[in-house]
Amino acid sequence: MIRRVTAGVAVVGAPAVGLFWWALLSLPGDADPPDVTAMANAPATRAADRSATELTDSQLGLLHARTPWAEQLGTSAADVCFSRSRSGSFGSGGARWDPVSCRRAGTTYLAFDGEIRQRLDELDRTVAALGWLPDGGTWLTDADRHLQAPDSPVHPTATESAHPRQVPVRLHLSYTRQHVGPLTLSIDVLEVPAVPAAAGSWGSWVDARSPGGMPYRNDTSARAVYFTWRPVDSTALLGSTAHRYVAAFSFDAEYYVEPSAHSSAPSAPPAGAPACRSGSGRCN
Repeated sequence: MIRRVTAGVAVVGAPAVGLFWWALLSLPGDADPPDVTAMANAPATRAADRSATELTDSQLGLLHARTPWAEQLGTSAADVCFSRSRSGSFGSGGARWDPVSCRRAGTTYLAFDGEIRQRLDELDRTVAALGWLPDGGTWLTDADRHLQAPDSPVHPTATESAHPRQVPVRLHLSYTRQHVGPLTLSIDVLEVPAVPAAAGSWGSWVDARSPGGMPYRNDTSARAVYFTWRPVDSTALLGSTAHRYVAAFSFDAEYYVEPSAHSSAPSAPPAGAPACRSGSGRCN
């Protein structure tokens, strides 16, 4: 009896196994990688890259000019077009490639001394004058007051002697600007020897995680074209300064995204110059 049941199961199971393997072999294979080189070197992409570069450089120049009390330790830059391969889940076919995107990112490191609450207020005024607004509405001075005394608000002009600090400075904020294209800003302010690693900013990720190697290579998992690659070793950079505090300003601009199959036009390039609140057309 057992022998007959076993045989019956084998007879019924054989077609099912065959159907399973037929379905598995019928799944679509891996997609071909996109032509990242062609998209990266297209005239529209290169024009958008130039606009993003000019915008970022202008912001850096204004930032440096308005913080004469800080020492410029160094500035990184990374500009790359890339696509990554994504493995398909079971039943969905082979690997697929992300749309090609191009972005330029960089971080400038400033070191300084002085009373930290005064310096934070000066940094808040500087970035506000450049048109940046913190996500969530919290400025550096607000974030520091909450860090030091979450239940006891302190006036921004209060001195450290009147309100001694409870914990080391360790601040991170993200900022956005309107009408200047896809440019974002992250700011870290820390006490040395802590090292900034502005979460969410690809540029500082380059400095913090891979100062000697590029994150995307031309292999089975990625395709990339680099226009600029100038990382810095932030740990070594900050280890050489005698200042007490460091501020890292990380700019990130995604200036091209490959149009989807349902899109009729590529994304618009960012504006070529920052907007000015005064209406004069000049930010100086």
